[in-house]
Amino acid sequence: MEINQALEQDNATGSEILIALDAIASLVAQFKAKYPTTFHCLCEAGLSTGEMTLGDAESAFEWVANFLVES
Repeated sequence: MEINQALEQDNATGSEILIALDAIASLVAQFKAKYPTTFHCLCEAGLSTGEMTLGDAESAFEWVANFLVES
């Protein structure tokens, strides 16, 4: 499925999605700033099991934002 088809099915616009994702990314950044040791610990725990981490989430939000802007 293409992104435009997904947006249409969700009755959403790219800018609406960017705003929602930016809000989530901001919450992750706030959590990281307020609880840096816990953030690091959670990331290390995820890495040790081969799972995704909160750090991966930060990168994913950046990738998605770039993808939506380019689409």
